Amino acid sequence: MWSISPCQSGERTDGEPMAGRNSYSQWLWWLLPVAGLAIILATCSPEQLDITSVESMSLEPPPTAPLAAASHRWREHNNADSGFHSIPEGRVALGTRLQLIDAAQSSIDAQYFLMKEDKAGYLFASSLLAAADRGVRVRFLLDDIYTTVKDASLVLLDTHPNIEVRLFNPIERGGFYWAKYLLQFERTNRRMHNKTLIVDQYAGIIGGRNIADEYFDLRAGSGFIDFDLFLLGDAASATTAGFDQFWNHPLSMPISAYLQRVPEALLRKVRDRASAAMATATGEHYDAIRSAGLLDEVLNDQLPLVPGEAAAVTDSPEKLLAPPDKEQQILVNRLKEVIVGAREEVLISTPYLIPGPSGVEFFRDLVARGMRVVILTNSLASNNHVAAHGAYQRYRESLLDAGVELFEVRATAADVYYEFGALRSGGEGRVNLHTKAIVIDRRWVLAGSLNLDPRAVNLNTEFGLLIDSPPLADELAARFEQRLQGTAYQLQHQHGQLQWTAVIGDETVTLTKEPDASLWRRVVATLSTLLPESQL
Repeated sequence: MWSISPCQSGERTDGEPMAGRNSYSQWLWWLLPVAGLAIILATCSPEQLDITSVESMSLEPPPTAPLAAASHRWREHNNADSGFHSIPEGRVALGTRLQLIDAAQSSIDAQYFLMKEDKAGYLFASSLLAAADRGVRVRFLLDDIYTTVKDASLVLLDTHPNIEVRLFNPIERGGFYWAKYLLQFERTNRRMHNKTLIVDQYAGIIGGRNIADEYFDLRAGSGFIDFDLFLLGDAASATTAGFDQFWNHPLSMPISAYLQRVPEALLRKVRDRASAAMATATGEHYDAIRSAGLLDEVLNDQLPLVPGEAAAVTDSPEKLLAPPDKEQQILVNRLKEVIVGAREEVLISTPYLIPGPSGVEFFRDLVARGMRVVILTNSLASNNHVAAHGAYQRYRESLLDAGVELFEVRATAADVYYEFGALRSGGEGRVNLHTKAIVIDRRWVLAGSLNLDPRAVNLNTEFGLLIDSPPLADELAARFEQRLQGTAYQLQHQHGQLQWTAVIGDETVTLTKEPDASLWRRVVATLSTLLPESQL
């Protein structure tokens, strides 16, 4: 049973406007503590609401289902448990998701860190509704903090008899939303960062993308370099087992808990608005984006998949309820085991890199053993979290002195096709690295949601697929190496000074300050060094 306190509502509010101001300063000083007390009382209302959360598990599809049949055929012909195909291109990633949902006959299990009410969100939601209309069971699990879809919209989706939506570790509704976040910070600061989509147990997509336009190359001026893996076979089934852990955990809150809090008039308004937006999105974009997907080729046995053996490794949802502890770092611990056992090379792509002193020493030990360690991360100009860069920059010299080959993405490289995590050729706007992938000894690949920062290691739950596949590792490593010089600066630490070197066009350029970064970004990054690193 669920117990939730406060005055909940279907809409989130970031705050309320001031009712008025008195010109006399003594009135202002009197009103401030009264307003603060009112916020606290409104936030801590003792109202209780009991909600029954029904446990459910993944469903086995009939063997004749298209995805199940394709998986069985592929395994017979390739003598491997799972097949993989890398998806760097954003529109291919979204199109394949839509095709997967269209092919579903039994179940859809979707787990994401965030979703937005934009073209990608409406296309995804309309496809889920169409699948539910065919009788497919849909379980949709979203983390609560950065999902900007209004509760009323999620409630509306949940009213379909074949769809259940749940929020993970939700913040109480009503009153001042962010006041509640701060007053319950010890709990609300811990988030589910997993990102997976599994259909009919036998096929799916995992990787770094959330459900929003910027991840799928649908927003003008946005250049997200990202990366997903399509999977067929046992790897998909193993991923679904991890989904079940989160879906049935007490922190997983049915959105139906808010149904009685959403007025019928608001639901009608949201239904009309959503219907119009979905119709527009599907009419203008659906066919073009769906046709970019690769699933039709898989179902017709026309797309070669790379064979491999995979283990789905996920942090436990209990991690969010426990103090930061190494025992809770399930994914990181397993990754360390594989890297420690490596002999030659580790290639790392991570948007946010805050290794801490222990991480620097970890990499130093690898290099001392004769291993090559190469890391690609964001530059200050390309980073969408400047505060994270502020923490990272204090470790650059130490990493370089330890022998790490360190690269930062060129924010102005949008005209370059980046295959490890792709942009359209001739793209515009600034590049932002969002790819989370590690290649070890040209044999192992880790793909999933993991960033190399304290938040991912200690505070959030993360998911990764650890794949033993030399062909896949070779493919990703070759692309990684091929494109580093075209889209990134290599850093060097010489004579006590950092240098950034890149080949831009036919010219080798060397800089001695943060490339392409404004003075404002440099100032903010410097001030961010005052923030607690453990929260970044």
